[in-house]
Amino acid sequence: MMSALIRAIRFAALTSTVALVSGCATTLQTPDLNLITRQAADAEQSSQAGAISISEMLSRARGQSAQPNGQTEKTLELRFTSRSLELTASQQDALNRYANTRPSQTLQVDCAPSATSDPVTAASVAVSRCIKVSRFLEKRTHTTAISLQPTLEPDQIRVSESE
Repeated sequence: MMSALIRAIRFAALTSTVALVSGCATTLQTPDLNLITRQAADAEQSSQAGAISISEMLSRARGQSAQPNGQTEKTLELRFTSRSLELTASQQDALNRYANTRPSQTLQVDCAPSATSDPVTAASVAVSRCIKVSRFLEKRTHTTAISLQPTLEPDQIRVSESE
């Protein structure tokens, strides 16, 4: 906690000095030590709450999932809300991790129809999602094979290795 507080005070003093020297400020202001102390304590708590190992951090940086014994999942399942077509940030992150653990090979993208009552709309939404996932993976050097799979749960996409 103390080292975070010292870093925060040094940063505040440095930015105040730079502002004064560069002409952006006409007077040197004293940093609010209570605010800095609270921010340092909050930063310390948040960093301890999400502590991870170095190997896990490196795996995340490489986009690999941390599976035991070097194993990776064979399939990835994505779920969508009823009419959404766009990939969320977490879905893009999951696709990135999945694609990075696979050699450049063909991936199967199976899409379930949407849960809408109109079958034409349901199929159209599914195909649009499949195309978005396929294009996302093709940017990462994977070729894809797309298929509509009504047996999957509605609003779901399954990505797997082609056999």
